[in-house]
Amino acid sequence: MEMPARQLKTLSRRDPDFSSYLEGTFSDTHLAIPVRSLNVGTQSEEVTFSIVPEENVDRPAAIVVARTLVRPSTLILSAGPMVVALMKILSTGFSPDWLVTIGALVGVLAFHAAVNLFNDYGDHIKGQDRVRPHGGSRAIQKGWIRAVRVRQIAWGLTGFAVLCGIPVVVSSPVVIIAGLAFLFALEFAFQRIRLKSRGLSEIVAFGMTGPLLTVGFAWAIAGRLEWADASLGCIFGSIALMYFHLVNFENIMPDAQAGA
Repeated sequence: MEMPARQLKTLSRRDPDFSSYLEGTFSDTHLAIPVRSLNVGTQSEEVTFSIVPEENVDRPAAIVVARTLVRPSTLILSAGPMVVALMKILSTGFSPDWLVTIGALVGVLAFHAAVNLFNDYGDHIKGQDRVRPHGGSRAIQKGWIRAVRVRQIAWGLTGFAVLCGIPVVVSSPVVIIAGLAFLFALEFAFQRIRLKSRGLSEIVAFGMTGPLLTVGFAWAIAGRLEWADASLGCIFGSIALMYFHLVNFENIMPDAQAGA
């Protein structure tokens, strides 16, 4: 049956089609754009969707959508610590394996981008970004891309990061840190133990952009563990922590509504 050009539809969490509308899998030709969310995070949650034909959505160019999702400005939180750690290693006269070094750099940045997408997907499904006026990239909420597609791209970036990291894993046991980062990324996507709502995601961000990153990167390319690398990471982790707290202040009222 052909769907009308535009309609409003309200579904509750108990409705069997609720997840398919949130993820965008209910139709190949139409999009469900959430316009109102009530009782987010509870069993009585209700979402009103605007159902529109996909071709009627005012969507920017694909490169703009990609840039919006990846949020390149946040990648400095990963790139900065690695570049400084590399400069420190080079200053000691050590000559790293550049295949391993470049693989680690590109892999971490790809993984960071994947985390951004997992975070967008998870916050959309759980409701935080549907009640925040400026939460996440807003690409899903604007109908620029389906939530399920964001999740698929995130998995693709994760796979690419793993490929980039193969030389690192072969040459060092840093896979332990990489495995922890992967588990944290899954939690951001699916929020099974709800680290974010418990106020623990900032601690995870501190570690992943701070000491875990600098120590793991130095371990991967130089094969050594030093307190100096951990201290350097604490400085960068604190900068990332300040960034996340500023975002928290901006969203403190809608976060309270979402139960975070």
